Amino acid sequence: MLVLTIIANLMVVGNNISAQEITTFNTKWISARPEVLTYKVINKKWSEGIYQVSLFKSDETIEVFTNIMLPNFMKLVWGQMSTDMVAMQSISKIIIENQIILDTKCIYSDSTLIITTQMGPYNNMKEDELSFENHIIDFSQIAILLRTLSLKVGDQYSLNSVNPQKNNLNPLTITVLGKETVQDINCFKVELNTF
Repeated sequence: MLVLTIIANLMVVGNNISAQEITTFNTKWISARPEVLTYKVINKKWSEGIYQVSLFKSDETIEVFTNIMLPNFMKLVWGQMSTDMVAMQSISKIIIENQIILDTKCIYSDSTLIITTQMGPYNNMKEDELSFENHIIDFSQIAILLRTLSLKVGDQYSLNSVNPQKNNLNPLTITVLGKETVQDINCFKVELNTF
């Protein structure tokens, strides 16, 4: 009877381990000295613009700043997380000329996210408290997320992420499609679907 109980318990533990694959994030490469990367945005939907990401690490936290500048559009994002990519807080501001200003704030605790979004000039305010069980990817982490994963062709990830447009949680999927070389740099070609 004892042997059957042990086998049954091992089967339950085994099923729980395989059903809940744990994603690990490598942030050891992030330096205490600020890194500032600037990209040129070329997109068929929008005009050309600038996408800038700055990040640095202290003993206990990582901070990331993202600035996207396109004609008639600006997005500023700041986020703070632990060194193992657990989101702590974030703030973003989106400005669309002659249309809207969108302010979003997220505060995380162990299993709760308080997300507040204010839309101007209408002064519409929405605050939600969301419960979660597993790791959540904050919108401020997306700019550095792929650099923290150990990518291999064929890898697929499905992570919980925050949608600041609707104040809810959505799946974020990552598929590593292949490898290619861009300006003599070996790269992965990756498809990322988020809000």
